[in-house]
Amino acid sequence: MDQMEDIDNIIERNSTSDGLCIIPQDAKSGLRNALSKAARKGEMQRLAPRVYVRTDADHDAAVEHNIFSIVASLYPGAVISHRSALESGLDPSNKHIIITHRNIGVRKVASVRIHALLGPGPLPEDMPFVSGLYLSSLQRSWLECFQARKTTKGFSKTLTKQELEDRLDQWLSLYGKQEFRQRVDQVHRLADELGWQKEARRFQKLAGALLGTRPGDDLRSAGAKARNKGMAFDQNRDHLWTELTRELRTLGPGIKRDRELSRDEWANLCFFESYFSNYIEGTIFTVDEAADIVFTGKIPSDRPEGHDILGTYQVLFSMATAPTAIRPLSDYDSFAMELKRIHANIMMAHPGKQPGKFKTLANRVGATFFVKPDLVKGTLARGLEFLGGLSNPLSRALFTKFLISEVHPFADGNGRLSRIMMNRELHAGRQWPIIIPTVYRIDYRAGLRKLSLNKKADAYRKVMTKAQKIAPVLDYSTTANTEAELSSYRAFDDDESITLHWRKLEQKLKSL
Repeated sequence: MDQMEDIDNIIERNSTSDGLCIIPQDAKSGLRNALSKAARKGEMQRLAPRVYVRTDADHDAAVEHNIFSIVASLYPGAVISHRSALESGLDPSNKHIIITHRNIGVRKVASVRIHALLGPGPLPEDMPFVSGLYLSSLQRSWLECFQARKTTKGFSKTLTKQELEDRLDQWLSLYGKQEFRQRVDQVHRLADELGWQKEARRFQKLAGALLGTRPGDDLRSAGAKARNKGMAFDQNRDHLWTELTRELRTLGPGIKRDRELSRDEWANLCFFESYFSNYIEGTIFTVDEAADIVFTGKIPSDRPEGHDILGTYQVLFSMATAPTAIRPLSDYDSFAMELKRIHANIMMAHPGKQPGKFKTLANRVGATFFVKPDLVKGTLARGLEFLGGLSNPLSRALFTKFLISEVHPFADGNGRLSRIMMNRELHAGRQWPIIIPTVYRIDYRAGLRKLSLNKKADAYRKVMTKAQKIAPVLDYSTTANTEAELSSYRAFDDDESITLHWRKLEQKLKSL
């Protein structure tokens, strides 16, 4: 009994939490004997030389969680290479790992296949990895993935052409052309050292296409094709566009304008739309001060930001009262031209913010990093491709708003611009515009953050569809009447909590 307890203790001390036990090269005989006895009793199972696992454990999970330790035990000093180096080890979707080692062959350990290929051992540029292993340098792994592609049972040591294009395109997006060119030079130096000229020629053909110095007729990746044409886009945003379009396809048709407004009524609606839109961005005036700016054109000498309220109002009012119908924008050139025109109008008081010109420096808000300057044009164009799959005016409006908000194409003024372009789509569909009262901004910003950071679009959809119900219920006969009605619902409250008065308005909105 004591001997059995000793065996159990020895195994437990040398096992992982998921039941895997690897016998070290310098292990004493006690551990080997204990594992052999446990295996004969059916308590442990041998998966590979010196690799055991508890019989009742999840063998696949244990191996996958400890794959590097297993590889190091079976192939000391191996180099994680080829596609596995680019994937930083085991790809969960295919359960294969590629290494370079003198002991070549394929070994299956539970669910994982280890492919040991013949090739150079660790090179000076290769990175020391866990458990005495090495990771192919970036330039080595790129060259390895341009070796002749051979597929065995649906798996290859290299990536597909499209996957390689995506990888290099993403790398360029992260590090830029200058750093990429330096890496290209390193690739060629390494190829000369290893005699891998064929791989280097294949690599150079793709690198040249991505840099725009060679034709890109045979490119397969959407990102690579766009980059070759000078319209590189942020591939990471594709997940956001996909999630948002999926959510927006569930939307109802939105709220059609059931009555025509006079120019005076439109003036009042657009005034409050501009007032709230600027308040969200920190341009804070009283309603009377803002009304004096908008309706008399007088900008306080000590408050030049009054131009922001006036510029926003003028753009909104001209859209709402346009003599000809506004049409949705679908092509990039028209979309970009409209963005720049409107931005120049609302930011005219801030010449340092480059009104009407796309940003030249990266920008961020809190934990949200917006699209890099060199990817702005391409990412907007890519977003418009997703927008083309939406026909519902409200869906198009909400997508357009988030597209501009997420890209943040200008140095400043992006929030106001995104809401203007959102309502432009609603005007094109003869729907009521969306107003975001001050008391509603907490929910509004939370919905945007949840979508941007967590890729969850439900909160954004709910808050914006609810917000569209505000404009139809208000009285726009006079500025005072509109203000009084909004005040009765505490719409101007700058409070962290939604008040009971605001809940009263929400109850009214539910009937719509």
